[in-house]
Amino acid sequence: MRSTAPVLVLCLVSPFVAAGPKVHRGLAYAEPKHERQTLDVYAPTKGKNLPVVVWIHGGGWQRGDKKEVHQKPQAFADKGFVFVAINYRLLPKATIKQMAEDVAKAIRWVHDHARDYGGDPNTMIVMGHSAGAQLAALVCTDDRYLKAEGPPLSIVKGCVPVDGDIYDVAMPNAAVEAKRAARYRIKFGDEKMQQELSAVTHVAKGKHIPPYRHGNFSRCGAGIRFEESGPHTPPPVSILYLSLDVTPLTSDSDAWLDFVMESRRLAGGQRYRERLRQLNMRFSRAA
Repeated sequence: MRSTAPVLVLCLVSPFVAAGPKVHRGLAYAEPKHERQTLDVYAPTKGKNLPVVVWIHGGGWQRGDKKEVHQKPQAFADKGFVFVAINYRLLPKATIKQMAEDVAKAIRWVHDHARDYGGDPNTMIVMGHSAGAQLAALVCTDDRYLKAEGPPLSIVKGCVPVDGDIYDVAMPNAAVEAKRAARYRIKFGDEKMQQELSAVTHVAKGKHIPPYRHGNFSRCGAGIRFEESGPHTPPPVSILYLSLDVTPLTSDSDAWLDFVMESRRLAGGQRYRERLRQLNMRFSRAA
């Protein structure tokens, strides 16, 4: 019997707006303290054992900040979530592998301190936008990152990469123009490292890989959607309702194919579609 946990929620904003969450800023998740290894916690004023969302900002692995959350903390607090936005080190001072290590350190910190803010340490949803989506997908499939910090991957009950396209680094490199491919080689490294930093490389049974729902900022019908025009005149936040199946996604190869197919920026064409079929078959065999 498959068990489900209702998460990630909201459908159009109602006229009523709950009290704002209590904000705890600049909490260090690594020592010695460094601004790029800190996080902000937005906790509802009431409730215990609440699910926790860990949000990883985007910015091409070389810019961005945890403060760029707009209406998300309020939106999740209204539905009874603790919302945590993290910073991580950036290029050129850190490699993408080190960024993933930072994400794992932040998740470990959240696991260790969740109850201090009303959260459930064993019910986390990891989300990220763009570059943050790549990091979220990687850490939620390559369990070595969390194992190095202590907590098992099973504490993550869902992964929602938003507006990302780098789940198989080598595939988009082969499909896009040479200039962009060259930039990715500089950022991700040689072919071996590209494979290591690809979420699809690490899909296997028995790893407690959480279910995935891919989100897209600009397309209705994707797994999750935020609509924001900026900090000055933000329209209502819209997050489509999801139920995250606690059964690992490896039990549903079609869901994996959908997850990859919904990456709107990946190039099309017969070669791409064939590669997706190959990924789907590999994912199915892992189930």
